[in-house]
Amino acid sequence: MRASNASSTPSEGELHYPRAPLRCEPLEPLLNVLFIVIDAMRADSLAPDTAPHMAAFAQDARRFDAHYSGGNSSRAGIFSIFHGIPATYWDAFADDHRPPVLMDLFRQYGYELGLFSSWPMHSWVVNLDRTAFARVPNLRQETKSPYPGPSARIHARYLDNVRYVDALVGRVLDDLKRRQLLDHTVVIITSDHGTEFNENGLGFTGHGTSFSDYQVRTPFLLRWPGKPPERITRRTSHNDLAPTLLTELFDCANPPADYASGHSLFSHAEWDWLITLSHNDFALLEPEQVTIVYPSGNEVRDRRYRLIQRPTLSREHMRAAMQEMSRFFN
Repeated sequence: MRASNASSTPSEGELHYPRAPLRCEPLEPLLNVLFIVIDAMRADSLAPDTAPHMAAFAQDARRFDAHYSGGNSSRAGIFSIFHGIPATYWDAFADDHRPPVLMDLFRQYGYELGLFSSWPMHSWVVNLDRTAFARVPNLRQETKSPYPGPSARIHARYLDNVRYVDALVGRVLDDLKRRQLLDHTVVIITSDHGTEFNENGLGFTGHGTSFSDYQVRTPFLLRWPGKPPERITRRTSHNDLAPTLLTELFDCANPPADYASGHSLFSHAEWDWLITLSHNDFALLEPEQVTIVYPSGNEVRDRRYRLIQRPTLSREHMRAAMQEMSRFFN
């Protein structure tokens, strides 16, 4: 059933981001940072039989077992990784060609940016040239691979694809070790979103079709030189990555709320609610239920993604979510 309508996505105003000027004083030398973002890799794929290289790497990293994306599709998921705020802001950032503060700091402190993607940056799927990498001069728009294209593997099984990507990741990690760079590099391994194969028997498959754990829960590994490995079970999200890098790498004194919706992954904070987006809808994710917001009403499901017949809306959380989707507008 659908509960009564709560609200739709807040209307846009002038973008006011960040909320206050950043106050950062990083210590030299700065660490390298490597992002490895794998398309559609869901959390339970990080296992020795399907991803042996990443599973082995996890033993020497911080592994976040209850980590969630800000979307069930690439655009929203990638936006939440780099911006750390709801992807309801995507249009405002894309229209203004406004990069996230994280990328501003990488450029300000002289990082050499290397971008290697299986999708062109200008692809409508993510449009990274207008958001995360906007205003980056001489941006590599497309990576040409010497290997055969994906059409030969398009009918391959999902787990076979995970094994293939895992082998590539293993080569990258081995190269870092060979060149003695691993102890000077922050390594982040995650995914933009997950994927689903009708495990709940409700007809949902692929991604962008539901807000179940299969589609919004992702692996997340963080290896930070000098910090011990740990397996972390509290709820975390992509919104926490920008605060982690700004506070720990760039030593920014601002509270994360000035530029993000999350907290440092080295804090003990966990989310009570999380905004996650699809192509056209968004949802309020809570520990025990998920509320999908449509223009005509709200649909509430339990964490097994079954409809709750007499749902109780979390009005306090919904109000807070609506405020979070508007506070970076004037």
